Amino acid sequence: MPMLSPPNRSLSRWTRGVWPLVVVAAGSAGCDAWRPSDARRLPPGATDETAGPRGVVALGRLEPAEGVVSISAVPGERLLTLHVREGDTVKPGQVLGRLASYELRARQLEALEVRLRLSGQERAHEARTAEAQLRQAVAAEAQASAKLEELRARGAGLEALAEAAILAEEDLERLRLLSRSDPELVTPHELRRQENATARATSESRAASIAHPLAVRAAEMALAAARGNVTLAEQTIAQLEQVDPTLAVAAERDVAAAALRQSELYAPGESGAEGAYRVVKVLMQPGEFVTQLPILQVADVRRMSCLAEVFEADKQELREGQAAAITSKALPEPYRTQGLRGKVRRIGTLVSNPDLESRNPLAPVDRSVVEVVVDLDPNDGDATAEAADNLGLQVTVEFAPASGAPSSGAPAGK
Repeated sequence: MPMLSPPNRSLSRWTRGVWPLVVVAAGSAGCDAWRPSDARRLPPGATDETAGPRGVVALGRLEPAEGVVSISAVPGERLLTLHVREGDTVKPGQVLGRLASYELRARQLEALEVRLRLSGQERAHEARTAEAQLRQAVAAEAQASAKLEELRARGAGLEALAEAAILAEEDLERLRLLSRSDPELVTPHELRRQENATARATSESRAASIAHPLAVRAAEMALAAARGNVTLAEQTIAQLEQVDPTLAVAAERDVAAAALRQSELYAPGESGAEGAYRVVKVLMQPGEFVTQLPILQVADVRRMSCLAEVFEADKQELREGQAAAITSKALPEPYRTQGLRGKVRRIGTLVSNPDLESRNPLAPVDRSVVEVVVDLDPNDGDATAEAADNLGLQVTVEFAPASGAPSSGAPAGK
């Protein structure tokens, strides 16, 4: 970046005497009283080895202190709508525009919202069904347990039935003896009735002895099955609590929501946060396809700075906190002559080729520079507003002489 020529200590004293010198009135007035007209500027190739610290002049450009933010999208998308114009002020998180994919992704998100709602309803129905099955299984278990206890209680009556059959058989035998000894004492009718009672008692005893073990076995199996149903119902409820099928749908919904956000252009920052941005450049119009270039650019212009490109040999004359004045013929009065006031915030460490070109056709081009950031006075709202209206303006930066600055090496700190 062409700037003022570096001092050439090999030039003769005659050459140095040809160039006019400007006397610096720094002294006890300090940096706050310094003005650009006070700086002793040395012409290209001239040096003053006796006058002490000198002012440094460099080219620079005005830019937001936080830089310019480019708003872009995935290449290949088509810009559908743009809600802002150059110069508009937007809030953090505000929607600036939409891409053509927005409508399709919005419908996809809506479908997943419906699917998620139905999945939740289905899960709730399954949970209620599992609870009902658990209650039924518990009731069946209680019923089977009661039946088994009843059968086990009836087991004690088997001996009574067997004893009754034996007694009936003995009574029948006695009646037969009496009937043979005295036919008139036991009638045939009484004998047949006792035979029938004996047969019935014997049959009941035999049937009970056969059926009871089978009934007990069946009751035990029914109880085991009822208990298995209870366990299964409990496991189903536990699985519904641990494995939520709606989580997968919710994850798909979140992905669709994120994709939908990619179809919109947002101002930097979270919605509702403090701050404001100005739309400084619109590079695309609705209907155009997105490329590698940004769609628009925004910047926080509440704090402004100047990026100065200082000749590498002049770096030793600068330090952080040093006052500087920024002037340009494009600025209105009083900033055209007095300049925009600022202080050095950062002195770069990378030496590179300049990006700014001097408007002087005789200025050398084989120069190496370091970047120096000068913050404008944040309390001067008018100066900040004027700088914000001239983003990217190439300016002249005049640094106040740094008394006590080192003559060589790295710049001193604050």
